[in-house]
Amino acid sequence: MFVLYLWALAFFLIVLPLIKISPVNDISHSVWLFNGHLFKILLIIIVSMVVLLSRNMNFKFKNFVIGYFGFKENDSLFNFGFLWIIATAFLGMGDAISVVGTTTQTIKLS
Repeated sequence: MFVLYLWALAFFLIVLPLIKISPVNDISHSVWLFNGHLFKILLIIIVSMVVLLSRNMNFKFKNFVIGYFGFKENDSLFNFGFLWIIATAFLGMGDAISVVGTTTQTIKLS
């Protein structure tokens, strides 16, 4: 079930815009994950998603992680840790939203 959640998360991160900026007198702009300005966030999210999907779908990768890093009995803790990394990567975008908020009147998040 968790793997289905990861696939859905990856799909929605790719298909839907992360931020929609709507100035008062101008055309709204959407910011997508695959954007040159969000390269570090994109890199963190992609690496975390690949590790999560690989560990939960591939037993060879899971045995590699167990052999070098542990987490044999704690699958949930490992998954939570990488989901936490993904969530904190979005904090950088939150700072960008606050900067944009000083120059525009309305910001809609999607």
